Amino acid sequence: MEGFIIKIRKEPTELKMLKLLNSRTSLSAKDKNNYHYLEKGFDGEKKFDAVIGNSSDCPPHHSRFTF
Repeated sequence: MEGFIIKIRKEPTELKMLKLLNSRTSLSAKDKNNYHYLEKGFDGEKKFDAVIGNSSDCPPHHSRFTF
């Protein structure tokens, strides 16, 4: 796998914090919108990783970048 950097995708810290706060309290409209925006973006990144992971030269659940 020369030329590739393999990086395990992690949930962003801000998304983790908003997810915890959302389960414990009522978020402001701004925080709620930000939470849904971050959640939707992270879901999209995981779906992208799954598609890329189906490539024969890249393990599943990893993202790859060529430099």
